[in-house]
Amino acid sequence: MIITLLSLIQFSNADSPHSTQLLPPPPNRQELGVYRPRHTVYGYLPYWSTNPSDLSFSGLSHLAYFGVELNADGSLSYTSRWHNVASTLVSRAHNEDVKVHLCLISFSDNVNNTVLPSASLRSTAIQNIVSLVEQYGADGVNIDIEGMDAARRQDLNAFIQELSLEVDEIVIATPAIDWSNAYDYATLSSYSDLFIMGYDYHWSGGDPGPVDPLFGGSPWGPYALDWSVDDYLSLGVNPDRIILGLPLYGRSWDTIDDSVPGASAGSSSSIMMTEAIDLATTEGSLFDVITESPYILYSNEQIWFPSVASVESRILWAQDQSLQGVGFWALGYENGTTAFWEMMEETTGETQSEPDDQPTEDTGDTDNTTNSAPIANAGLDQTVVIGSTINLDGRLSIDPDGDIITFAWTLIDPQEQTLTNPHANIATFAPTQTGIWEVELQVSDGEKVGVDSTTITIIDESEPKSGCSTLPNHTPLWLLTLHSLILVRRQHSSPFST
Repeated sequence: MIITLLSLIQFSNADSPHSTQLLPPPPNRQELGVYRPRHTVYGYLPYWSTNPSDLSFSGLSHLAYFGVELNADGSLSYTSRWHNVASTLVSRAHNEDVKVHLCLISFSDNVNNTVLPSASLRSTAIQNIVSLVEQYGADGVNIDIEGMDAARRQDLNAFIQELSLEVDEIVIATPAIDWSNAYDYATLSSYSDLFIMGYDYHWSGGDPGPVDPLFGGSPWGPYALDWSVDDYLSLGVNPDRIILGLPLYGRSWDTIDDSVPGASAGSSSSIMMTEAIDLATTEGSLFDVITESPYILYSNEQIWFPSVASVESRILWAQDQSLQGVGFWALGYENGTTAFWEMMEETTGETQSEPDDQPTEDTGDTDNTTNSAPIANAGLDQTVVIGSTINLDGRLSIDPDGDIITFAWTLIDPQEQTLTNPHANIATFAPTQTGIWEVELQVSDGEKVGVDSTTITIIDESEPKSGCSTLPNHTPLWLLTLHSLILVRRQHSSPFST
């Protein structure tokens, strides 16, 4: 399929993050060494992203090709997207033990309300999608039906149940928050895995804030990744049926001032992870400790984005919840950030111990129980304005044995500062002077102790915020897109519109 210039510079404000078309990513990452994840790592590959011939499959367990679109008569549109790549994609993926799913897309109320209630149209749609899967030997189907009405709840159940009789593997993209009560998570998980779209908690049409907050809390409210997972579990979904979807993109909002939380001035756009990280490297960034989210703050703009460290914290949290695994929207948006896949290998790669050729001495001791030390996590480094309350967050600390752990926070250089709740998983203090301080966290299971530290940089509010206080010339994003397409080097300090 030929992607026109107009489609390349389209930035949709639709409710679905999957319908937002970002710029095509740069050439795919260089191979860092092949490894297989020990848990599910599920990556969406949108048709406008990386060429499958150039894609590295290292670090993935599943790849979902996005995709073909459902019509009101049960037929499928844009099947050429699949036909053009499927042979190469499936062959290369299977050679590296990666499974391939074809994604079925439907974001239309009219299509959903026509096809799902009709047994004959459901059958037509199923046969069409199964035909495409079987033609190239793919492994299953990804279903991305969004904006669905509550009246279609049982109809979607029927569709997935009928589809499960025809294909071996089904993954359904499901919302972080089901505002319409349209998805029967428990029933759907009986026939498929659920990919929680854990992004756009703050979306393009709303006020700025964390796109994928790990935890909720004041001033952001309760909705966050931990809330979404708890919601699914409370409704009867087994954790081994849940894939936690994470964004490899951020969002930029024009704002009325530099307040956090801020108020949108009415314009927002998407930004790929690799672009946001490059910008943060040159412009500086701040960190919201409540939601574990980095952001870039200007006088009239906020950019909330995932960093390598913030993605890692979410993966470790998902592992601690015993979820099936994690996934990403979308492959290609991380390209150019080599540290990302190095982190992925460290957090999800298989660990193999060297074989021991020496005979094991029989000591006669039948109790082989060992106690592992807990792992402390003091959170990421922070840069905050004097007068703010510092939140020290140790909730990502874990004990490998599942033992209860206790917390002890210590200011290495207290300078007359007092910690509040130093023995809780979240401690606080209010700095009275600028400086750079180290805070140590010790976690104990009663026998062994784990230690971690974090650095807190206190700045005066009259100083520039990490070099981000002024931007004299904000260039419109569509113009930069056009410039990049004709290979013109960007000359502006920021790629965002006012």
